[in-house]
Amino acid sequence: LQDRNRRASKDAFTVLVHREETLVDEPEGDQARPLDAGKPVDAQLFPDNDVDLYAIDAPGPGRIRVVVTDLPGTSWIPVQILDADGQTVLLQAATVAPSAPLAGRHAALCWEMRAQGRCIVRIGNKEAGARSASVRPYRIRCEFDQVALAEAGTNDSADTATPLADGAPVEDLLFPRTDVDWYAIDVPEGDSLIAFFENPGGLSAEIRLSAAAERDTELSKTVAWPDADGYVQADGLPAGRYLIRVQNASSSNEDRRASALPYRIVAKTVAQAAWAEVSAPAKDKARELALGSWQAVRFPKDQEAIWLRVAVPSAGSVRVLGASFGERPMQLALAEVDGSSGRVASPRSYVGVSRAVVKGGDVLVCLSRWSDEAEPPAVLVYADSSAVVNSATAPFATPGATVGPLAA
Repeated sequence: LQDRNRRASKDAFTVLVHREETLVDEPEGDQARPLDAGKPVDAQLFPDNDVDLYAIDAPGPGRIRVVVTDLPGTSWIPVQILDADGQTVLLQAATVAPSAPLAGRHAALCWEMRAQGRCIVRIGNKEAGARSASVRPYRIRCEFDQVALAEAGTNDSADTATPLADGAPVEDLLFPRTDVDWYAIDVPEGDSLIAFFENPGGLSAEIRLSAAAERDTELSKTVAWPDADGYVQADGLPAGRYLIRVQNASSSNEDRRASALPYRIVAKTVAQAAWAEVSAPAKDKARELALGSWQAVRFPKDQEAIWLRVAVPSAGSVRVLGASFGERPMQLALAEVDGSSGRVASPRSYVGVSRAVVKGGDVLVCLSRWSDEAEPPAVLVYADSSAVVNSATAPFATPGATVGPLAA
């Protein structure tokens, strides 16, 4: 509603009018339609407040992956997995792909079955006023893999916390729903500590930072909502051991979620002497940021942006972590260099992780501050790249195995 927040575009938008005479046959009432692995099903959310149920029968222990595409893009649509007792074990809100807004909403969920049995997929929203009806069919498919999944170790208490090496990532599972994971890292006197949490599994995870000697006193806390990342940080710490706790964001067991997709956590300490003021206010003055390296930068007074340049050797996924120390969180953006100008390849992020898929070459990182901050913020930045576009698209891959090309 404010003029400064309004946006305009010279690109034309499209109005799509679609008419479908024959509705897709659907099960009636609360009857669940069988969903076999590898056999996609087309159906519709029609009329308003329609809810569709699908039953997946697992022949034994293993992982189930459910992908739903082309859901109506007019309303919030929850996609849930329920266990045999009807309890929700995983929930994800269907989202719109930025690259194809007309394609509708989509969702991808992954769940582990510990034994032979049935789970139910529930799509739709029965709440009054949920205008989710569409005659356009959506598609649901599932896959099943009989490889059991295990946690990285036993770290369910502060006494058995997994040690974190400075700057080295660790992958683990928040499974089952009551699981709590603890991590420990030693911090030198006066250093800053930042721990990044990357969340591909549709979880609502809570991350807490505390000193080992006072584990009940929080130094920092954040919540990473489904498919969102976050970080916790503290500045000028006394020397000692510090604990990071990862658990479900809900205090109620019935509302807690679990995921068979691993999350990633990485902690980094920064000495006070490592922070350096960087004067790189424009693209043509961008400072080099090497892949796999950390940079601790401070904003000069009255400078609103810092530009960094990352050289990416080949096509793939670029991932940038950024944690800020200041009154407000940073904005973090990636731009792939196209000729003499930068083309935005990823939306701005108010949390600590931004990603983009690039063809290779130079990528610009823009750190943007709020101009009315009393103190110029400090930012810890890290970048890396991978030929794998998104690990969440291939959850059944064996760690370390070669990933081949995807056929169209």
